[in-house]
Amino acid sequence: FAIKDINPKAPVHMLIIPNMHIASLAYVGPGQVPIMGHMFVVAEEIARREGVALSGYRLVLNQGEDSGQEIPHPHMHLLGGKKLGAMGSGPFPGGFLVPDLLQRLQGRLESLPDGLQAHIYRVRDVALELAARHGIDIERAELGALAHDVCRAVPGDALLKMSAELGVEVTEVEQDFPILLHGPVGAELLRREEDLTDHGLYEAVRWHSTAHASLDPLGKLVFLADKLDPQKAAIYSYQARLRDMALESLDLALLEFLSREMATRLERGETVHPASVEARNSLILKLGD
Repeated sequence: FAIKDINPKAPVHMLIIPNMHIASLAYVGPGQVPIMGHMFVVAEEIARREGVALSGYRLVLNQGEDSGQEIPHPHMHLLGGKKLGAMGSGPFPGGFLVPDLLQRLQGRLESLPDGLQAHIYRVRDVALELAARHGIDIERAELGALAHDVCRAVPGDALLKMSAELGVEVTEVEQDFPILLHGPVGAELLRREEDLTDHGLYEAVRWHSTAHASLDPLGKLVFLADKLDPQKAAIYSYQARLRDMALESLDLALLEFLSREMATRLERGETVHPASVEARNSLILKLGD
């Protein structure tokens, strides 16, 4: 039988699992040849059904701890839907398996409150959907989504203290509403403690609350995925429309969100983060060209 991988590394990522239990490939003999061979037949059928038979796909069988195998039962990964990287070093060739950074990040998330963890993984699911739609690297989208709220549970006064220690610049708006610092502090913490060297990922985490004019498609994706958590539908009454827009255009969706939220804050007499203003202005100029 076949199921979707719950932690996909490509737009199409299926697991093909034989009905016969086999503890290890080391125990495969002549008697298991028919069922192992049938896995390849099933793989081609799935590839056709998922629309990747002609464009190409990759089949992977892991065996043993060093391969990255997590389930003690042989199963085949079918990956496709995008141009996969060349076969290279690492536990899963092509650079699309969970890297060390993702493994460390998941360990860090385990210490967060259950509700926050649930939010982060819902955001991850939205991010993967948007990434597949817009041709954004699946692995980086997953990293950005999982990393965005690593400091969300830190109290405001502690965020101000950490900002000073980490050299994070604090605006007047953030001084007044320090929870906005959980993105900048989280990004800097990951850079120093987890060796986050990917500039796009750093920016995505840093600006996921306010947006910024310099955000690339990954940063816009993470920003929107955070707002499209289904549990936030009560906060953003227009979430369904925003989701439809995000599937079509990240820029238009981001402009829609910023325009609506700024109007609400101004009507209430509340402050607006200068980065949000600059991001909206930049989008208007870009989309008006």
